[in-house]
Amino acid sequence: MAPAATQPRPTGDNVAATTRPTERLTNALGSAADTGRLLALNGDLTDEAQVKNAVDRTTERFGRLDVVVNNAGYGYLAAVEETSAKDVRTCSTYRSSGCGTCCARR
Repeated sequence: MAPAATQPRPTGDNVAATTRPTERLTNALGSAADTGRLLALNGDLTDEAQVKNAVDRTTERFGRLDVVVNNAGYGYLAAVEETSAKDVRTCSTYRSSGCGTCCARR
């Protein structure tokens, strides 16, 4: 989980964090979470509509979106000779699509 979502924000920053599922994030933070400055959103970064919804909800809640951090992970365990071109594209798309969609949405 990204430190931006789990560590206290001494500078007063607001954080919108997409995760699947949101309960994982809120459980990890426990009762110490400042939910006034944290917006936990369920989202799949490979789904453009969900990314746009996350951007819209973030700007509705906080008034703006200043920084996008893509900390999405995608694991694929196989030998190079076992990896298809489709699998490589899927991994690459997953790692970059959410951040690119956010930037285009702004």
